[in-house]
Amino acid sequence: MLDVDTDIEARPAGKGVIILSLADELKKEYRKQLDDIKRKVEELGKREQSLQTKEHQLNCKASAINQQEKENISREQAINKREYSFYCDVLCSGHCKSAYVREMGKDFWEDNLANALSAGLKIGKSEHVVKQEISFAMVSIYEDLELYDKAYDFLVEQVTGCSWLHLFTVQNIVKKVGYCDRLTTALYIRLEKDDLSPENRLEFEKIKKWLVFDYASR
Repeated sequence: MLDVDTDIEARPAGKGVIILSLADELKKEYRKQLDDIKRKVEELGKREQSLQTKEHQLNCKASAINQQEKENISREQAINKREYSFYCDVLCSGHCKSAYVREMGKDFWEDNLANALSAGLKIGKSEHVVKQEISFAMVSIYEDLELYDKAYDFLVEQVTGCSWLHLFTVQNIVKKVGYCDRLTTALYIRLEKDDLSPENRLEFEKIKKWLVFDYASR
């Protein structure tokens, strides 16, 4: 005989157990997935922190290297400037010192001239700028060595970039070489620039007068 009460109560109870069991499994799976997500988030956070730390360390190292490089460049520039000044001082030491110039000899002065030109390039000075800055000394040196063609070349540089020039120096060298075209052209250009003091301009005008009217018309 069918026990209605038992059958009615047993079947709902079985379904309830299955439903509860499934719910528990879903909860467990959810918790597991949630824990996995949390763990991955923590791992990512740690990795991100580690990367940020490494990035900071690399930035610090790069900054230190850049600073060191700047200091090295600054020191190198200072050394190059001192080197240039040294060779220019050597050349200037021969200005108006005939016996000393001849005693040291042509090779000594031209070696130091080459060194000055090389050192000048290191600090951004062109060949002509260097020659103009030491022109007065090289004119004197080549005069004393009786190398008048080379003295003339530096005389042109002196007219172009130096602030002073003596008429008697021009007269001596031009008479020795027998030409003055480049010098005269450079002189006109310099006077056109109008960058000389009144006293020096007067001397340049005297030189122009001698070149154009006295020497050229002889």
